[in-house]
Amino acid sequence: MSPIVLPAGHVQGRSAAMRRVYHQLSRLAPVDDPVIIRGETGVGKEHLARAVHLTSPRARGPFVALNCAAIPAELLEAEMFGIERGTATGVAGRTGRIEQAHRGTLFLDEIGDLAASPQAKLLRALEQQEVQVVGGGVRRVDVRVVSASHRDLAAEAARGRFRSDLFFRIAGHVVVVPPLRERCDDIPDLVQAFLERASRSIGCRMPRLTRAALDALVASPWPGNVRQLDHAVRRLVVFHDEGRPIDRQLVIACGIGREETAPASAAETAGGLDLRARVGALEAQLVREALRVSGGHQGRAAELLNIHRNTLTAKIRRIRQAGTEA
Repeated sequence: MSPIVLPAGHVQGRSAAMRRVYHQLSRLAPVDDPVIIRGETGVGKEHLARAVHLTSPRARGPFVALNCAAIPAELLEAEMFGIERGTATGVAGRTGRIEQAHRGTLFLDEIGDLAASPQAKLLRALEQQEVQVVGGGVRRVDVRVVSASHRDLAAEAARGRFRSDLFFRIAGHVVVVPPLRERCDDIPDLVQAFLERASRSIGCRMPRLTRAALDALVASPWPGNVRQLDHAVRRLVVFHDEGRPIDRQLVIACGIGREETAPASAAETAGGLDLRARVGALEAQLVREALRVSGGHQGRAAELLNIHRNTLTAKIRRIRQAGTEA
């Protein structure tokens, strides 16, 4: 049994829970069986699907991902199976994702969100190993299928919300990835890797993290899992003052932890009924949210807030100076 080959950018979890996941995937990668990777949003399911591909005999073939939840239903069939040029006025022909994955791995992300009609057509394609191109002919394909979902597809199938025959076709094996809150031992390594990545991206010297700040990050619930932690660390790098460590006060000021996941009640809001304090607190909250959504990119955050980037920079500076008041 060969160790699992992890894709570039993946931070390997050292917790016992993740070691079990890697062990399962290393056993499954060499065989051509279909696999479902189940876990909450943000746990890194696509990274693990890529790891299966890279460790498999199909590693030299393509890895093609299709997010079943992100493509409108009316476009999904053409996206999956391809469409012949001239099928409709102005339509250019293109190869479908299933055919693109020929002799490689097809990754069906969030397959639990697939509508009933595409489910039936996907089942036929996988069973027959062929695709019916929209407006065209039938083409043979050879693909290994790895699926992912945040849903329990066995339970969905039992309730009639997902085709049971499709479930049994794609569920040769089911690997469950634990949420980040259940593997806190992985957080320090993840934080270190995300600090290095954010610092390189922003072009600053990597800041030091105090023990109290790290403890606060480890104690946070992280409902968005690894993806949320990555964005939060980038936010800390954006807000930190050059030459100073990231401390617990900055973690709190950046709205990370309890404040990030549970809106404060009126009684908890900074400043009570003081209008200036309340407006300042709301402004700080909106700035933090824009930076979170933009992944820490100030230009994009300024666009979201509909303000000039220089104005955003000045606001960030004031929030830093205000510390916990913001």
